[in-house]
Amino acid sequence: MNRLLSCIQKDIRLLVGSGARTVTTLLLPVLLILVMFFGLSDIANQRAQLSPFSIAVRDLDQTPMSAILIGQLSNIELFETIYHVSDQDDMVIFEEYHVAAILTIPKDFFFSLYDMRNFTVEIGLNGNMPLESSIFQSLTTSIMDIIRENQQTTWAVYHLKYGELDAQQRNQLFQMASLHILEDALGRGGIFAPEQILTDDASSAALFLYGSIMVLFLLYIPLIILKTLPEELALGILPRYIAKSGSITSFILSKGIAAFSICLGMWLLLTLAIFPFSSSKAFFLFVVCFLGGFSLFLFSSTIIKNSSHSQIVGNVILLLFMVLGGGLYPIQMLPESLHIFSRFTISYYFMIGLTGISLNFSFSRIFMMILPVLVMSILFILASLLLLKNKRN
Repeated sequence: MNRLLSCIQKDIRLLVGSGARTVTTLLLPVLLILVMFFGLSDIANQRAQLSPFSIAVRDLDQTPMSAILIGQLSNIELFETIYHVSDQDDMVIFEEYHVAAILTIPKDFFFSLYDMRNFTVEIGLNGNMPLESSIFQSLTTSIMDIIRENQQTTWAVYHLKYGELDAQQRNQLFQMASLHILEDALGRGGIFAPEQILTDDASSAALFLYGSIMVLFLLYIPLIILKTLPEELALGILPRYIAKSGSITSFILSKGIAAFSICLGMWLLLTLAIFPFSSSKAFFLFVVCFLGGFSLFLFSSTIIKNSSHSQIVGNVILLLFMVLGGGLYPIQMLPESLHIFSRFTISYYFMIGLTGISLNFSFSRIFMMILPVLVMSILFILASLLLLKNKRN
């Protein structure tokens, strides 16, 4: 434990320094926040509305009711285009039409709603569009929940009034429930209420500034902590540390704890000051994306033999991530041809995670949105440990 604490202290001192360098290091985050707050406030206001996206509908019911439902979906501004597709494979549809989701209405679906059999509606989600597909899943689930609750309420009212229902009363129940289904499933614009899709200007600005500043620190702090790793390996510090009963894991863990402590302080400051949504979900997102940034720069510092080269490569990665991932500019402002590269950046997943939090997505849905970052982190950490083990040998 003492060796681990000594390593953590060493890594923090390497980052902070002493004297004038310490003062500069402590003031830099404050000045950076002020600059980004005033410099990016205009850009932040452009994030108030999510960009419309396209979906596909596979109508196996082929009834007037299903046609009305699709027509209602077409009137929702959130959906740019609704494509009518046949029995093509989902992956073919995703590639051909670039849609966020595929809604399959099963045969006799509305007849099943009438007598409360409730056939299953299938939804195919595009993994390359995690935010858009999660929004569509949330909206569709809202419709299904309202229909189910409506049916349960109507059934409970009739049973309280009549007890066991005969055939006539059952038909009357189905008729009344179906009228509510028409109102809820086809005419409830409130399901897609603007407040679920839009955030007000103040919240939108706070969300963008919070995301931009946090992404920068989640990438910059691990980079600075790990840039000296090639030099430490060249000087033989790792073998000497292991000879003193240390381990590769604790050697890397000390750097992770040092970087996490500094980032955590910044996260607490920003979250308490300007973040208007769930702090627990924001912390979960913060931890996953920190692991992503730390593992990425750990891997790059392990394969690069020179500290200065490691710093240069890290700076290039940081700049690309900030630009392509929506850290400096909203992704909507980037050319369409660059959007595919955004999905390979940590900042992209941090930003869409924040949007999911603002839309009150559940923990599980946010986890699925940022799962690629967690998978990448595990792979980079395992690869780095193997490389360090070989270098030690």
